[in-house]
Order: sequence, then structure tokens, then C-alpha cells
Amino acid sequence: MQILSQRGRLALAAVVDIASAGARPVRQMVLSARHQLPPRHLEPLLQDLARAAILRGVRGPNGGYVVARAPQDISCAEVVRAVLEISDGGDLSVLPSSLDAVIL
Repeated sequence: MQILSQRGRLALAAVVDIASAGARPVRQMVLSARHQLPPRHLEPLLQDLARAAILRGVRGPNGGYVVARAPQDISCAEVVRAVLEISDGGDLSVLPSSLDAVIL
């Protein structure tokens, strides 16, 4: 039985990756390369996370994405809900309680 969709797992991996970088913005192209994805594959997911105030976009030549608040204030369930509610509109009340763990 699969608990998380591919999109949910990818969102968690992206947020952990970005949170691990600290205050330095992480470019979408760098994330795509690390996760061996086509360059445009992550962009809609990152935008969904930014709309949910989990990530924040930083503009400019050294721009990218940073976490919008302290990583210990972001739960795995919040990340999964953000990307699945926006794209799937499904019932997320069945998410396991183990997803209430924080990102870092």
C-alpha cells in the first residue's frame, strides 16, 4: 500500500533539501539536477509550496527558494497537504499521524 503519492514524496524531498541549505536560496535548476528530474518538472510544485507559505521565492541573480519560516515549524503533513490539496482536491484526513513530524 502506497501512503504518499510521488508528488507528496517529491515535495517533502524538495522542502528538506531547501531547509538544509539554511538561508541560502536554492535554485530550481539545482533541485532538478539533484533529484534527476527534467528542469521544468519541479517548478509547479515549488510554486504550490510558495502559495502555501512553506517556501518563499527570492528574486535576482542569486535567487531561488528558501523556507518561509523555521524548519521546526513546518510539519511533513503540512507539506503534503499543501501540494495535494492544490492539485488533487482530495480528502487528506486519512494522512497517517506519523506525518506530523517536523521537517528538520
